[in-house]
Amino acid sequence: MQQNRLLGKAYIGFQRQGKKVSQDVNKDERKMKPTCASTFCNKSKNRYCDNFSKSERSELFNHFWNNCTSWAEKKTFCVNMITKTETKRIMTENEKSRRDYSYTYHLKKEDISLPVCKKMFLNTLCLNEWMVRNWINSSINGLPQSTKNIKKNNLQNNLNLEFDNEEEIEEPIPRVSVSVRHNHLISWFGSLPKMPSHYCRKRSERLYLEGPFNSKQEVYDVYLLKCKEENMKPLSRSFFSRFMTQKKFSIYQPRKDLCDTCSSYKVKQVNEENYELHIAQKNQAREELKVDTLDAVAFKKIVLTMDLQAVKLCPALNASALYYSMKLKVHNFTVYNLEPNHPCSNYWWDESQGELEASVFTSIILNHIKQQCIDETQNKKKDIIIYSDGCGYQNRNTVLSNALLKFSIENNVIIEQKFLVKGHTQMPCDSVHSSIERTIKNKEIYLPSDYMKLTKLARKNPSPYESHSVNYSDFYDYKKLNYYKSIRPGRSKGDPEVRNIRALKYDPTTKKIYYKINFEHEYTELPQYHRTKKTIDLSINTPCLYNSRIPITLSKWIDLQKLKTVLPTDVHDYYDNIPHLKTYKERKCDKI
Repeated sequence: MQQNRLLGKAYIGFQRQGKKVSQDVNKDERKMKPTCASTFCNKSKNRYCDNFSKSERSELFNHFWNNCTSWAEKKTFCVNMITKTETKRIMTENEKSRRDYSYTYHLKKEDISLPVCKKMFLNTLCLNEWMVRNWINSSINGLPQSTKNIKKNNLQNNLNLEFDNEEEIEEPIPRVSVSVRHNHLISWFGSLPKMPSHYCRKRSERLYLEGPFNSKQEVYDVYLLKCKEENMKPLSRSFFSRFMTQKKFSIYQPRKDLCDTCSSYKVKQVNEENYELHIAQKNQAREELKVDTLDAVAFKKIVLTMDLQAVKLCPALNASALYYSMKLKVHNFTVYNLEPNHPCSNYWWDESQGELEASVFTSIILNHIKQQCIDETQNKKKDIIIYSDGCGYQNRNTVLSNALLKFSIENNVIIEQKFLVKGHTQMPCDSVHSSIERTIKNKEIYLPSDYMKLTKLARKNPSPYESHSVNYSDFYDYKKLNYYKSIRPGRSKGDPEVRNIRALKYDPTTKKIYYKINFEHEYTELPQYHRTKKTIDLSINTPCLYNSRIPITLSKWIDLQKLKTVLPTDVHDYYDNIPHLKTYKERKCDKI
């Protein structure tokens, strides 16, 4: 923060309230202010404010804040650009004049110092008048003098005055070294529950604090309370912020899709051609969804949109005990039908029932299609179209494709998967998540089943949302299906990859998978070299994915036991019966 302040950038400053000093004031970056517009300066022969163009003033501003790399250099620059002289005339006869000195301000143009008015000087360099006055008054012969000794003596005098009245003195906090306080900070952060990144958990090292936190300042406030409890002098707010940045700690917030391409184009990191291609793909996807929506409204096709809601935590309370305790993760996979009545199903499960993997999502999708979309009484079944984002382990992978192909053949129905462009994946099912978020806001959640109950209250018309509880026995291992070993359209370097696929089609007649790289193109058969066998064996069984509930870590189970002090007694049995590991050693759950 000191370096940011020296360079004129935004930083967090201090404020004093009585004897309490805190570092929590956001200071804006320095910006050059408007030029002088005084008519007096324009007419004056001794001021040259109007001789400086905007570019020349900007050059002076940048030189002052970028090239003067210490406060001593900045003070020297200002002191040598301001002339301090005694007043020539005394305006009062009986009393001494309040102004003893006059100041003449200068700015350089082509190595020539030209006098300007005070406003022009201060606005060009974005300085405060009191700061410049102090620099001038503390200088001798054009050189600024250090005020370190003066401040030290003033501080000592203040301390002596404070210690004169011993009755008002609080017990001082024992002085400890910075290294001890730093180790205390590391230990404190280690005690906070964290979760990995939702979408990049295999590649990203960033960790998210579960909280509940909304900002770094809230985290720092909790840290101050901890230091006060342990009689430890806290580290500064700036050091605390740098520590979070270096250790890649972030505040957990619900995920929102942001477009990297559009963001990069704004800062000119993406050329015009690639940006226009990206926008064209986005518009094509939107138009495709619009056309299919009209077919769904006319009951010609069954069109579904699906997505995974941001991770929820259980229990969710406002008690301070939750700051230092790991909580149970709860997931909701939403499937929204675009028919006129807009039926919607939400499938809830916690981390002890299933992980976030392809077979879990495949089990939910196939169960929903079988229960909600297949009518055995119809001679000709409606085509099923599924819209989703392009998340690999969730929607666009070989496990789901093989399972959909088998389901398509068994039920003689055409199924299409269509993927929206990354960063522009807004779908009708997102409105469901927004409604659920508003409903559960400020509600006390004791059990995962509370989310299910509140989901049903999130909508009244045309009908409440359906909410289903999914158990470990409902998940099947679809990795056993290996009709296609890959869904990548290409094979060599430079060929289309899985992320380039915009649509997949499962045809029960030909028993093949077709793909599109562009919505405007026709479907193309997936290359045969990806086929393991030319014939589709429908007799392959899909066993259960888990043989029991997944044990959570021992540390998380212990934290959940501690939280029972802020939970009603009738929910304690649920947390007692959650399976957990018997040691602190981390390991994955056993699967069949």
